[in-house]
Amino acid sequence: GLGAVSLRARVAAGRNRVALPATWLELRAFGKAPTGQDDAKVDGSRDPHLQPGTGSWDFGFGAAVVHRFEWGALYGSLFQRWNQLGSLDYQYGDALLANLALEVPLGHVLGRPALDVLIPGFELNFRNAGFDQQDGENWADSGGSILYATPSLRVRLPGFGENHRAWLRAAVQIPTTNAWLHGEQHEDPIWSIGVGMGF
Repeated sequence: GLGAVSLRARVAAGRNRVALPATWLELRAFGKAPTGQDDAKVDGSRDPHLQPGTGSWDFGFGAAVVHRFEWGALYGSLFQRWNQLGSLDYQYGDALLANLALEVPLGHVLGRPALDVLIPGFELNFRNAGFDQQDGENWADSGGSILYATPSLRVRLPGFGENHRAWLRAAVQIPTTNAWLHGEQHEDPIWSIGVGMGF
């Protein structure tokens, strides 16, 4: 069924030039509505961690900055998310997210422009979350901090003309340590693949 519906917005707050900027700053906002099912039974009990939706209104604000060099692009962002009380008297901890990323076209590194369709990247993704709470008490095995190292590969797709860009991107988010998490928690690597298009 329908999960939690969210709305994200971003606005350019500054750039070094109007046309084809090399550096720009974005302000970002996020809101989530409690539209997903949040009282489903699993094996006869209702577990807040197994619900399609949290049953809460959540929101967040942040900023991002991008700078393009001749040899690649550098990206950084900072975002704070506030989670409200949801279904089953459960509230996920508020989270601070910070990212630093670098992408460099392979053709530039090797001096072979034909290989610029391959764009390797590397990111550091940091998350600090407060304890989840149920019935007003902290959930011991929740929250804490974690740092991921994330290599990626973006492949430019042909056939979209000069004014449109499309790409296929694959990445793996690898936790550097689980020691900063509260209680008994273990994070595994997260694989992702997707298609993007720019206008």
